[in-house]
Amino acid sequence: MEAIHIPAFPPRGLRAFKPIVVVVLVTFIAGTGCFGISRDRYSKPSVEGTVASTVKEPYVGDMYVVGDVAFHIFPLNSTGTDVMVFPIPHRFAERSVSETPFSIGLALKTGAEGYAFSPASLKCWSDPAARISASSIQGPFGCRSSKPRPPTRPVAVTSISLAARTCLYMWLNFDTATPDPAQTFFVALRLRLHDEDIELPVIRFQQANRTRTFAVP
Repeated sequence: MEAIHIPAFPPRGLRAFKPIVVVVLVTFIAGTGCFGISRDRYSKPSVEGTVASTVKEPYVGDMYVVGDVAFHIFPLNSTGTDVMVFPIPHRFAERSVSETPFSIGLALKTGAEGYAFSPASLKCWSDPAARISASSIQGPFGCRSSKPRPPTRPVAVTSISLAARTCLYMWLNFDTATPDPAQTFFVALRLRLHDEDIELPVIRFQQANRTRTFAVP
């Protein structure tokens, strides 16, 4: 008797979608409602010129480490498209990023006493001839703090003292349109150690993509 060949499921070309198929079935059985996929565009950082190590900080993520200074820069300019897969396939319009002011999150942590940071020293630019400074700041506050965030205030001339081994976070706002992730831009900052200026490496931001799933009850 000739053997009957039963092809594997899903077919080879569809095996990459097996996790999605499983999630859809679980969503349907559990009755949670809707299932979809988000395709996001965001600005991914990389260090210009200097090789720096990284360390993970709770509630912050990866921080670049240069000497005894660790820092993390996070621009609020990600966008993306949501695609509903179940129960009714539908593609939503891409989320807009054209907001003013443009906000950047900054985390700082030092391993020694004596460091200070002036918010006006953080510069952002696409064109080197047109570097801009923040106009207002929210913070600083502890990276692990769950307390209500302080109000936003104009950038002061005075500097912020950085206690050793304490992670501080702040939001800096720029009076400019938020750049699309497709636009390459740079961020640089300077610290003060006693009477010496410490220039940290320039961070380049370029577009990257990620895909994630979501379920709505």
